[in-house]
Amino acid sequence: MDTKESFINEKCPQLKTLWEKYAKYERQFNTFSASSNYFDFCVDDPFISDTEDVIFQCYEEEVKIIYLFRDNKDTFREDHLMTHEQCLEYLDQLPKAWYHISKGITYA
Repeated sequence: MDTKESFINEKCPQLKTLWEKYAKYERQFNTFSASSNYFDFCVDDPFISDTEDVIFQCYEEEVKIIYLFRDNKDTFREDHLMTHEQCLEYLDQLPKAWYHISKGITYA
């Protein structure tokens, strides 16, 4: 059992079945963590610049995307949504940008 699977089993065992869908993509993850009700990751996407962060939070019902972008003095945030099917499609077709597959937008 690898460390991410162990982490999922310990922190959010209810998401183990969901994690199994994502496990084959773990080499593409730059970061990974898990909490009681979701796991999150960032990927190596060539369209994400040094002034941007894109965090994928996988909940049982959907994937929330936190898009952070910075200028010289401020950080801005957009929240997007994807289905798990859309997220897996995105991971399958990397390096195409994530926003081609997401839906909805809210500004924070």
